[in-house]
Amino acid sequence: MTRSTNSLVVAPDDAHVEAIQAWQGEDGKCRVLYHFSDQDMTINEAAIYEIDSERLPSFELLHAFNEFPLSLYVASPQDYFVLDAAGAVHECHNSAWTSNKFADSMMLRVWGLGRRNVFLFGTEGNAYRYDGARWTHFDMPTEQRLNDMHGLSADRIYAVGDLGAMARFDGSRWHTVDAGVENELRAVSVGSDGAIYVGGAEGTCFRLQDEERYDFDVPDSMFQTICEFQGKRYWGDDETGVFKQERTRLRLSKDLDFAYYMTASRKKMAVTSGPQVAFFDGKAWTAVELRHSSDGWGFVTVEI
Repeated sequence: MTRSTNSLVVAPDDAHVEAIQAWQGEDGKCRVLYHFSDQDMTINEAAIYEIDSERLPSFELLHAFNEFPLSLYVASPQDYFVLDAAGAVHECHNSAWTSNKFADSMMLRVWGLGRRNVFLFGTEGNAYRYDGARWTHFDMPTEQRLNDMHGLSADRIYAVGDLGAMARFDGSRWHTVDAGVENELRAVSVGSDGAIYVGGAEGTCFRLQDEERYDFDVPDSMFQTICEFQGKRYWGDDETGVFKQERTRLRLSKDLDFAYYMTASRKKMAVTSGPQVAFFDGKAWTAVELRHSSDGWGFVTVEI
């Protein structure tokens, strides 16, 4: 059952609020996973909000629960998956919830290409795939922690992780990819141009094409997320915000302090940054922030 976030155990004046991931849909709605905690992180709660990115700050609470949330994947407006820190994946299908627990190692993120092709991955190279009915464990070619995964088709998916770990999925098996780096890799994006774009620690930022690596001239920061939007590519880091790629250089597009996760529809790109979700339509930036008032928890538009 969905419950009101006005009834959170965490007191509003003691709450630390953070947007974990946002999924911008083609229907103009953005589904966002929020984490609520007290200052000592002894209490953890979560909520999924649906924000109307065409009519900010209009929103709806979809679900709230007593868990430490780690990741959200939205397969469709009727299907989404939430991973919690206890290793459980909660699936919502047509408003009905089911849960599966994974206890072999720490899972970090859930991502997919539709409801019947969902991937779960985390530490020690552990990964699972969901076909719409059950989860199957994968034999990965690495024991490193996996941090991100992306692809445009089920037979060409890439995963990246610690110590330069990188792997490619061909639809049935995973294969090692040697990019010649040893830094922590945090973000991967398969581009519409066929190239693989990878970002990570200490300014790691490169394109992989035809087994050749091309490094970018970038700031010495941690790149957390990569998103292709309206034919352009954007990179988010942990120190500044969002950069726009121009050939092999990155130019600052929006200073948000940091950009944790980005997704895009044809019309808008959504970026999570602390309690805010920023939206970009290709020309202008707008943003909302989750705050508590006398009416309870809700979104307000903010200047960025």
